[in-house]
Amino acid sequence: LAATSGDESTAATSGYRSTAATSGYRSTAATSGNESTAATSGYRSTAATSGYRSTAATSGYESTAATSGDESTAATSGDESTAATSGEMSTAATSGYRSTAIVEGNNSIAISTGRDGRARGIKGCWIVLTERDDYGTILSVQSFKVDGVKVKENTLYTLQNGELEEVE
Repeated sequence: LAATSGDESTAATSGYRSTAATSGYRSTAATSGNESTAATSGYRSTAATSGYRSTAATSGYESTAATSGDESTAATSGDESTAATSGEMSTAATSGYRSTAIVEGNNSIAISTGRDGRARGIKGCWIVLTERDDYGTILSVQSFKVDGVKVKENTLYTLQNGELEEVE
């Protein structure tokens, strides 16, 4: 267990079922053990895990949550944040304005529920996008399988007027 609460803090663990938590500005939490958890809540924070079934979660503006273990979860709730996973059967989920969910492991899902959210994945993965108006009202929620034809691999998408659109 490693925990920090100061500005520009760092917490790191490497043991099995470890936990790293921060709450300060520009904080970093990192774990490498199986079933580890890294969580941050500071502005521009980073949470990263690499163990099987690990979880990385952030809530700060422009934060990043990243996991690389199979069946892992990366989640962000801050505006303009990124959640990314590379393990198989993993989940990346974002809820902040202009946030991005990215999956690079087989049979994974990228979910973006914030206004002007974006998602991308590799072939065989799924992306779920939510379209909202300026007041946050949900206009549309749609899911798409990355097939390499209609929905291209490693291409960012968003929903506009109920339609899937590439982000440039």
